[in-house]
Amino acid sequence: MTDSFIFHKTINVIKLVNIVKNFDSEWSADVSRQNTYHVHRHTSTILITDFDLNWKCFSTYNYQPIINNEQLFKTLNPTFEYLKQIHNGEIGRSMFVKLPARKTIDKHFDSGEYLILAKRHHIPIITNSKVWFNINGVKKHLKKGEIWEIDNTKEHEVQNLGKKDRIHLIIDIIPRMYLNN
Repeated sequence: MTDSFIFHKTINVIKLVNIVKNFDSEWSADVSRQNTYHVHRHTSTILITDFDLNWKCFSTYNYQPIINNEQLFKTLNPTFEYLKQIHNGEIGRSMFVKLPARKTIDKHFDSGEYLILAKRHHIPIITNSKVWFNINGVKKHLKKGEIWEIDNTKEHEVQNLGKKDRIHLIIDIIPRMYLNN
């Protein structure tokens, strides 16, 4: 990907907002991402689907739904299908990530075969005008419901300078050309 940010389309996220607002203890159920990656220490994550981050190109595809919420999957399915179609791929990891008010995700870049080959998408579900995503010096405010493909292999950071928490839906798509089955 040559562009740091690629806009795909805007979706209606009202149903997702209502689902996310009902989460409580789910935000603290899995802190493995925060414990593994220091830059994510201020965030909270709800894993929706999982995929082995140690996956290697042409290895077996092993997608695993994590959260047991039929309404959530019914709501996400059109977006999953859209992204699978435009990338000729399959779902990898997907998650909600909360960045509290006045917190940041420090500059970093993602590495490892999975994170390099997967197409990563950010969809703001709850945001405010003082949230900034910066990739290699290109700074953008991603608006609610917009689907943005980002180049996570370049140095990036996120700032939430606002008074409200920011929640993004992150969806990874693995192009079929890298899959064994």
